[in-house]
Amino acid sequence: MRNTSDTLDWLRAQHENPTQSWYRLCLSVTRQARGIDGKYARAYDAWVGAEDKHPLTASADWHQVPRGAPVFYKGPLEDGVEFGHIVTYFGATEAGPLVWSNDVVAHGKMNMVSPLWFISHWGHTLLGWTGDLNGVDLHLKTDDSTSGAAKKAAPTKTVSVASVVRAANADPGRPQGHRTKDALDDVLPVEQALVKLGWLPANLADGSFGTSTVTAYQQWQRSLGYQGKDADGIPGQVSLSRLGAKFGFRVTA
Repeated sequence: MRNTSDTLDWLRAQHENPTQSWYRLCLSVTRQARGIDGKYARAYDAWVGAEDKHPLTASADWHQVPRGAPVFYKGPLEDGVEFGHIVTYFGATEAGPLVWSNDVVAHGKMNMVSPLWFISHWGHTLLGWTGDLNGVDLHLKTDDSTSGAAKKAAPTKTVSVASVVRAANADPGRPQGHRTKDALDDVLPVEQALVKLGWLPANLADGSFGTSTVTAYQQWQRSLGYQGKDADGIPGQVSLSRLGAKFGFRVTA
C-alpha cells in the first residue's frame, strides 16, 4: 500500500501522463492510487462498507480532513442503483480545499477541483471521508491535513456586513460590472470565498455584488440550512461571519 505522499504523486502522474482512461472509474482509480485490492463494485458500497467514517457538510472545516483521505458523495439513482462518487483529498491550499477526481474537466481525465464542485455541478450530496478503504486501514495522519503554507492564520481582512448588503441590494439592478461606491474592499473577499467554494466563476470576482454573486451566496446560505426568504442571496451577520471564519476574514457591522 502506498503512503499519502506517494498516493498523491501517483494521482498527479495520472493527470500529467495517464496510463488509461478513468471514465466512470472513480473507485478503481482511488484504490489503485493507494495500491490496494478491489472489493466493492461501486463507490457508494465502499462508503457503506467503511468502518472509520467521518461525516462532512458543505460548510465543514477542511483543515480537519487528513490529506489523502477518500471523500465520498451520494448521487442520483441510476436505474435504481446508487453508484455515488469517490475522490482523494489533496489538502487545504491558498485557493481553498482541493481533491483529485476523474471526469470533472473531461471524461476519463484526472484533475483537481474544489470538493464542493460535485454539489454545485452534479447535484451530489457530500457524505464524508473515511480512514479505511476496501477494508484496509489507510493510516492517515491528522497533521497531514494541511501544508505549512496553508495553516490557518488569524484573519487579516475586515468585511463590513452593512457595506456588503448595500452592494448586494444595489449592484444586480445596475449595468454589468457596476460597483457600489466604497464597497469594493468588502465585496472582493466574499466573492473570492465563493470562488473557492466552486459557486462563482473566478472572472466574476470583480468587486461587484451582481446577480451571479447573489446566486452564489444563495448556495452558501442553503449549505448552512437556510431556506425560503432566509436564502435570498443577501448576506446576513451570521452567514457572513461563518464564511469569514472559513476563509480568513473578520466581519464587522
